[in-house]
Amino acid sequence: MTSSTTDPPRLRPEADSAGVRPPEELAPQAADANFRMLVDGIDNYAIFMLDPNGHVVTWNTGAAKIKGYAAHEIVGSHFSVFYTDEAVARGWPAYELEEAAAHGRFEDDGWRVRQDGSVFWANVVITALRDASGQLKGYAKITRDLSERRRQSEALRQSEERFRLLLEGVEGYAICMLDANGVITGWNTGASQITGYRRDEAVGSHVSLLYPASDLARSNADHILQRARQGGRSEEEGWRQRRDGTLFWAHVTVTAVYADDDKLRGYVSITRDMIDRQISHLSRLVDDLLDIGRITSGKIDLRLAEIDLRTVIERSIESSRFHFDARRQRIACELPAEPLVVKGDMTRLVQVVHNLLHNASKFSPPGCTIEVAATKDAKSATIMVCDPGQGIPEHALDAIFQLFVQEGRTTNPTESGLGIGLTLCRSLVQLHGGAISAASGGLHQGSTFTVQLPLAEPAPRRRPASGSTLRAADSKRILVLDDNRDSADSLAMLLELKGHQAKALYSAEAALRLAPSFQPHVVFMDLSMPGMDGFEALAALKALPQLAAETTFIAMTGYGQEQDRQRTTEAGFDLHLVKPVDITQLGYIVDSTPNISFPSKERTTGH
Repeated sequence: MTSSTTDPPRLRPEADSAGVRPPEELAPQAADANFRMLVDGIDNYAIFMLDPNGHVVTWNTGAAKIKGYAAHEIVGSHFSVFYTDEAVARGWPAYELEEAAAHGRFEDDGWRVRQDGSVFWANVVITALRDASGQLKGYAKITRDLSERRRQSEALRQSEERFRLLLEGVEGYAICMLDANGVITGWNTGASQITGYRRDEAVGSHVSLLYPASDLARSNADHILQRARQGGRSEEEGWRQRRDGTLFWAHVTVTAVYADDDKLRGYVSITRDMIDRQISHLSRLVDDLLDIGRITSGKIDLRLAEIDLRTVIERSIESSRFHFDARRQRIACELPAEPLVVKGDMTRLVQVVHNLLHNASKFSPPGCTIEVAATKDAKSATIMVCDPGQGIPEHALDAIFQLFVQEGRTTNPTESGLGIGLTLCRSLVQLHGGAISAASGGLHQGSTFTVQLPLAEPAPRRRPASGSTLRAADSKRILVLDDNRDSADSLAMLLELKGHQAKALYSAEAALRLAPSFQPHVVFMDLSMPGMDGFEALAALKALPQLAAETTFIAMTGYGQEQDRQRTTEAGFDLHLVKPVDITQLGYIVDSTPNISFPSKERTTGH
């Protein structure tokens, strides 16, 4: 007979004579105690249990922290105390338990109430607990405080809504949002005006909707998106098509938009109709042609005066800023600290330098740096404009100054013109008794244009008239910084009449560019400028090593209360003037400021 392989039934161990259970009996109890210890130690989640009727049975550290109740204050209470009156009135706590009992689990986001009556946004998960026979024994409830996440989400939503409303109101620019596949998701007023498509007609369509059908629209649209995806930003000019089938020449900038995890969210596309630019361009060509005609016929008049070439360069850079910004190019300017005085026509010399800067920008790659420098020797001043662009073949270095010659036409046809800009530059420079030349290492080696002008002869000394004023040693260099051009120009003119060298500027950025070379003794500064205001500009100017503690800063504002004066004093201004500035005090204020050549100075509040 074969023996049975069935194990005998295992018997439940009994306690020994001392009443102590064996280890295998104690293991489940130890595990349960460890679990309770783990749950109780969690302080960023409210974890507790409810009986089948919804009364609180257990309470952990996180529950006390989030909801504000100590365990003895809440155990035995119904969990509906955590809900708003509105939620209790519509029976929401009972509904949550019913859903958890029916489906095993219920999850919800909503407002919950702390012991002190304050509310917080919570994520709640309720799980039904049943024994082996399926009998409902109660519920486990986990609550997370999501107030900060909701606040951030709401702030982002409001920010995006404000951004959307801002873009929708922009006219003159077609601004549309695209998803990662190039499908239009946002459409502003300017887009409707320029293209003729309503928002409901454009949203949901691929951006190739705006491309001419003959232009292989989809592939060309995908191409500019691909360049934006690879480089962050893409820019081009080309034909686009309106809803009625007519074409317009457009300048298009596409910027890739990424989420925090570096995943591509989509694109922002900005389109401008170039009609305006072409009108401006044609107008400039006509003016240049008329100037050439006046020069060749001897009918051009120069308004000669002693001018500082540093001012000529600064104004030329400002007038060229649009071209450089559009191509993301940078201007590196190096000017001497001392004046470069020539006898010339300010407007015409600005026109010369502007044309040279525009050429440098036009024939150089996006993102590059154009260098401008000025020097002087015993008899002449020199301006140099250097670019890293396509360069000039040796045989063309002289020909480019001839009328209607443009060497870049074949190598860069999209930037071609009539070839009269350099001819005009040469003519105007020659009328000033100067010379202009070009140098280049060849194609793709960049170019350097050099302008030389004779320095002005020093004026004979005259005995100052009674009441005028200032010895040369007492004359000061002064910056007047105010976005109100009339106000800035008027104040600068008055200071010049008093014998000072004054410059009017209209933005903090312009002041930061000029100040290192100009090294002003005094800066009059409006506080309420757009962009960088007077307080920000003060900090930035004081950080310049060329100024440091050697310059007197005077605040100009329409506010004259004591707290206003206190604020400018604390910010570091030396004086606080209330607009309109009292002209009779102007001379005294400037004359009493220390000279920059002094080794140190004692600051006064002037309040």
